[in-house]
Amino acid sequence: MKNWQIPSNKNEVIVLFAKLVDYLAANPGLLERELCPAFISTSTFEPHALAACVGLGIHPIAPGLRPLPLLIDYARRMQAEMDRGLRIDTSTAQLFDDHCAQINALTVALEETWFSTRFGAVSESRIVVKAVSPLQTVQLGQEMQTLSTNCSALLTQFRRQKARP
Repeated sequence: MKNWQIPSNKNEVIVLFAKLVDYLAANPGLLERELCPAFISTSTFEPHALAACVGLGIHPIAPGLRPLPLLIDYARRMQAEMDRGLRIDTSTAQLFDDHCAQINALTVALEETWFSTRFGAVSESRIVVKAVSPLQTVQLGQEMQTLSTNCSALLTQFRRQKARP
């Protein structure tokens, strides 16, 4: 995890990635577990910094920007509320369905970048790194921002609906 106090740019993200690769090379056993690197910024990400995070498998976290695992978790929680009987209006249900479809599409698009997919341990002193095909990382970063905004709107709607008698 990296915590950054000033507006981030792609160089800080790349440095974090390089440090992570170096650390994994020295500790291949860590690759036996799920790794979820995160870059936390106290301000919004510059578009190319966000694109670097997305392309390198680092989860960006910033004001108004939720990482993909959290977006997935919130969608599951909203679905659980509906499964328990929470009724939502048609427009919110449509937004939720679209939101879930977009989360699934983003997850599939980024799957190759996750550390557990990209890196593997060969021995106690070696790792293997899989190349990733070029991605439209700026666009994928924008999609992540849109999903975060939609998630906030959905959470507001679900809370309102839940508060109704």
